[in-house]
Amino acid sequence: MRRVLGCDLQPVPDLDEDLRGSGTAIHIHHSNVANLNVGSQIGVINANLQSLSTGDEKQREFARAIEQLAQAVASESALEENQKQEIVEAVTTISEQAAKKPEERSRSTLKALVGWIPTAVSAANGLVTLWHSVGPTIKAFLDIN
Repeated sequence: MRRVLGCDLQPVPDLDEDLRGSGTAIHIHHSNVANLNVGSQIGVINANLQSLSTGDEKQREFARAIEQLAQAVASESALEENQKQEIVEAVTTISEQAAKKPEERSRSTLKALVGWIPTAVSAANGLVTLWHSVGPTIKAFLDIN
């Protein structure tokens, strides 16, 4: 039991079990996160990836692709901080849409964002190469041609 701000908190093993384990988590290295201010977006991406990473192989592959993309963008030194933030916001929206049922997704939003990302990452050769690797997985999962 733990006392926090006048409340007694007690663990509830059955309910807390889903908070443990090997969930997907994005780690940002070699980046000025204070200027990037993507903490809340990374949290949303992590939450959405967590739900997807427990699904079938196609969902897990998509979650890994989004995780790789978000990590690479956040730590890419060839991009300015505002560019990183815009791309991470786009990845956040893509992950939010992906967490929905396919019939509830906004196809026009997804097509626009997935179509825009290659242009947005074009200043960084490593990201262009990564997009060529993960882009087809993202497009296939979202059923975007």
